[in-house]
Order: sequence, then C-alpha cells, then structure tokens
Amino acid sequence: RIGTEKSGAYVVDGSHTFSAGRAEVDGCGYQAYGYMLETYDSSTGEWGTAEYHDGTTVSVSYSTSNPTPPVRITWLWKYVSGIERFDVHHYVQENLIAHYDGIRNMGAGLPHDSNATTWSNIVSGTSGVANLGKANGIEDAEPDHGHWTDKGYLFKGFSYFTTKEELTLGSEFTVQIAGDFDITDFADGVHKFHKIWTSADGGMTINLGLDRSYDVAIAGSLLYLYADTYKGDKERPQFSWNGKYATAAFDDKYAYITEKPYFITNAWGYRRELTKPAPVPALRYAWGGKYANENSPHNCSKGEFYTWRAYSRKLTDFELAWNRDVDEVRYYGGLPTTISNAVVVTRAQEGFSSAEDGVYLLTDTYEFTAEKRKIDGVSFAPAYTVETWDATADAWVKSSRESGESCVLKQSESTAPRRIVWSWHKEGFLVTVR
Repeated sequence: RIGTEKSGAYVVDGSHTFSAGRAEVDGCGYQAYGYMLETYDSSTGEWGTAEYHDGTTVSVSYSTSNPTPPVRITWLWKYVSGIERFDVHHYVQENLIAHYDGIRNMGAGLPHDSNATTWSNIVSGTSGVANLGKANGIEDAEPDHGHWTDKGYLFKGFSYFTTKEELTLGSEFTVQIAGDFDITDFADGVHKFHKIWTSADGGMTINLGLDRSYDVAIAGSLLYLYADTYKGDKERPQFSWNGKYATAAFDDKYAYITEKPYFITNAWGYRRELTKPAPVPALRYAWGGKYANENSPHNCSKGEFYTWRAYSRKLTDFELAWNRDVDEVRYYGGLPTTISNAVVVTRAQEGFSSAEDGVYLLTDTYEFTAEKRKIDGVSFAPAYTVETWDATADAWVKSSRESGESCVLKQSESTAPRRIVWSWHKEGFLVTVR
C-alpha cells in the first residue's frame, strides 16, 4: 500500500512531511491509522526496534550541520470498504505472545516456504524461530521424517520443531492448537495419549488420545484436564470443537478446557475441584511427532500440524469461538458461522466474476460482479442467489433468485453470514432450480 509518497528511499533536504490517507486497491478501500518508525544504527548496521505511533503524518528534518540518522516509516492500514480473505491478522491479537502458522510459516505477509527448516513466530515485535529436529537413531530406519503441506507440517512420528527461545506463559494464559492428527496408528495398546505439543522440560503438555480426545497436563501440580467424546460414568466435558482443536485456558483460580471450569472424576471415583498451579515459567516449547531422544511410544504422534497460538491471558468464550471460526475457514474449508460480516462466494469463475470461490470478510459495502460468458457462440448471462445463515436451523436460507451482473452487499444489512451463489444461464432464459 502506498501513501502520498510511494515506497522507497528518500533524501530530505531541510524538512518534509510524509503522509498517508485513503487508498483504493483492487476495489477495496484502505485508511491509514498509524505507522511504525525505525531508526538506523550505523554502529550495528541494523534498524532499531520499531515503535508504534498514531497518526497519518510524519515530519522528517535534516541539516548538514546537525545530521540525524536515517528513519524508516511503515504505514499501517485498515480496511474501510470492500472484502478481504481471512489471514493471520484476523485472529484475536490482544496479549498474543506466540503464533506459529502453517500457511504463513515464514511470517505474516510472506509466502509459504515448502523447503523451510524453520518455523517463524509471526507475532509482531518478537523473535522466536523454531528449528526442525529429528530424533536420533532413526535416519536409516525412516528416511521420510515428514514434510510441509500448503497448510502446515505433516509429521510422521520422527521429527519435531522446537523454539530457540523461551516463552513465558505466566499465571493466566490460553493455548490453542489446530491440526489433523492421526489416531489410527498408535505404537502400542498401552499408551493411549501421544504428545503433540509440550514444553522442552515436559512441564506442560497437550496430548492426543484415542477418539480424538485431549489431555492437558502440568507437571508438579497433579493437574490433568480431559476433553473427549467419552460418554460413560466418568464426568468428562464433551469436546466442543469436533476433535480438530485443543484449547487449554487458565486463570488465577481455575483450570479450563475450552470455556468452562469443571470437576474431574479420577480412576478411583474421587471428585475434586481443579485448582490453578503455579505460574508457568519461561520455557522452550516443542511440537511434532518425536521429541529429541525420547523413545517412548507415547511421544511418537503423527499427523498434520496446522498452527498453535499462545496468549498471556484467558480468552473469552467469544474470542475462542472467533479464533476457531478463522481456523475453520483457513484450514478446514468450513464456514465462519459466528462472524456476522462473512460472505461466502460459490460457483464463481475466474475471469468472469470479481471474487473467486472462497470466504471473505465484508467491510462496509462491496459490489460483487459477474460477466456474461460466451460458449460455442452462445451467450450466457449471470444470475445469483443471496442466502443467509440460520444458526438455529444450522443451514443456509435462500432468498429469491436474481438475474444481473451486480450484487451489492452492505455489512449493516445482516447480523449473520451470507452466501452468494453465482450461476450462468442461456441469455434470454432463466431457469429456477428448486
């Protein structure tokens, strides 16, 4: 995105005020709301820490008698009209301290790298590259340790990532994980849980079990949380994210799985209240299929790991659901049923419509358009149906079908997600499909 001055390096003779306002790109409106300012350190040859500033103007002065070090301005933009694809910045950002994303494995705004041997923490202003490792002694036995997919890393039981730097979760935190984990190939019949995410010292782990159940354990506290689909005499909470996700959240008193504090019944039938352990100290974290030299079968998980996020607070129920909706769209091809300004476009065709098939966030107003097509000399005109998501019925509700090349949607017109279904009919004929 550009401001008044295009991106690039400038020499200031005296003083100059750089500015940014509103810009139109690909039919979408953007408004600058602030900027990041970095100062060059000639002694190290590097740019200093980026500092956030409100405003849309920056005054820069320079004189030969009193030279100042170079500065770098990065404008920050927000959508004010149009549509955009779901991306990493749509997750809850407040108190986000770690975010490893399988699609953006090299960082926010950077393309996916299928040959990477590192996984980058994309939280702005933090470092935290994770290195790919392989358990010792298995190179000859299993040459294919795993590989990147377009959405994450496929672990085959012999490789893992571990952070280079420590992460402090503190006394109140949330950890969210998404993936498609393999539960069909357990190493033996004894170990029912396999690690998928853990601190390097084993102090905190999230484990995957049979039937896509999850176990969260914090060492030294005798605290074990369970979330699964077991329906027996043991009181375990029903796992609310269909086996795709694991969420552990803690505040100053209670331990939570998904949203609610609860009691657990152990193997002896003793029912006790889960209490908050001591604050989790600064630790390194690992995720994947095989941790360092550990050879126990329960440390050998398999499957596709998409993402994990850590917050230094307990997310609200709404925030948990919002993040899961973004995961659902980006990783599982699902629908964002709790995000009201979502628009789903289907049966659109590249070159004949302004938005391809996919899920978008609508900001203010956007005009979806489609063009006429000609096949073998016959003209076909577009038509569309706008549908609204009915959460009670768990289904799309159709409105009347319309012919035309333009469909204008406004964010303020609906409190539920909507879907546009494009179709093309022989010009002069409109067939209603029931």
